[in-house]
Amino acid sequence: MAFIIITESTCDLSRSYIEAHPDLAVIPLTYYIDGREYRDDGKGLSSKEFYDILRKGKTATTGQVGIHAFCQEAVPLLEQGFDLLYLGMSSGMSGSFQSGFCALQELRQQFPARAMEAVDSKAASLGLGLLVHLCLAQKAAGRSFSEVCAFARKSAEELCEWFTVDDLMFLKRGGRISAATALVGAALGIKPILHVDSEGRLVAVGKVRGRELAIRTLAGKIAALTAQDVIAVSHGDCPEDAEKLVRLIRERLQFQGEILLGPVGPVVGAHGGPGSLALFFKGDNR
Repeated sequence: MAFIIITESTCDLSRSYIEAHPDLAVIPLTYYIDGREYRDDGKGLSSKEFYDILRKGKTATTGQVGIHAFCQEAVPLLEQGFDLLYLGMSSGMSGSFQSGFCALQELRQQFPARAMEAVDSKAASLGLGLLVHLCLAQKAAGRSFSEVCAFARKSAEELCEWFTVDDLMFLKRGGRISAATALVGAALGIKPILHVDSEGRLVAVGKVRGRELAIRTLAGKIAALTAQDVIAVSHGDCPEDAEKLVRLIRERLQFQGEILLGPVGPVVGAHGGPGSLALFFKGDNR
């Protein structure tokens, strides 16, 4: 049977990419600035506008996908006879996956003839986007629903996700570091190196002095690539740094393959802030 891949706007795939893939459905999440609600649907604030607001000291808060919002997107697809593969943002970072999982449980009662599967990507931003991209490629190659589901589960365990941020205060607001650590780190030019662990949680694993070394540290996390590999780089309105990271990877590994490149969207970007930089690729394990 025909099937649709459904995910959330935290996949950070561009609007043009989404529109070019009719077998992909994306549920827009919401975020709030000064009490005003915005939909993360690519039609509101531009990436630069959003990050400029954060640079001025404003705080953005975020909301997760609700069961009702998920069903609003899913029911019309099920009524058309599509099976659904839901690829959700890491349950270790957000409650959205649990909402989607519960929604599918309800929908199975309403549509017993339809197949529905949920896969926790253990990823966010273009890490989730990369998993979606790879699964769409499998679907385009003629793989069955069950085969793509199995591929998604295996790939979610192999996604490697590395991050750095430019402003430690955003990590402090998220409770990942103390206020004192943020102040001292900012004064010394310390940049954290973070990754997503096997449970899908963002954890700090190291620190370096200066932005340049942070970018080079990210680039050094990839040991080898083949021409068939696809990697992804996302950024919090720092395109020059993202391009530098891409260039370092291409030069060091002589990599000519595909690289997904784009901004971190507002729902994830609210927690990483301007200057966040992330690298995603498949490895033997996380």
